[in-house]
Amino acid sequence: MLNGFRDYFTYDPSSRAAAISLMGSSFVLFLFLTSPDFENQYYLFGVVTMVFAILSSVVILAFDQRS
Repeated sequence: MLNGFRDYFTYDPSSRAAAISLMGSSFVLFLFLTSPDFENQYYLFGVVTMVFAILSSVVILAFDQRS
């Protein structure tokens, strides 16, 4: 069971998954920014989360050595 758990959480980025995440996160960030509500804490959490998802996808795509 420990080996399965370790395999599940092993960092193994996929460039195809990162590209899909980048496209989806960019679309959701666009939807967030079309009607800004900076006083809502949930809105700010969503924007920060989408920016983090976009940046992590870009980093994975830029530094993926197995292309």
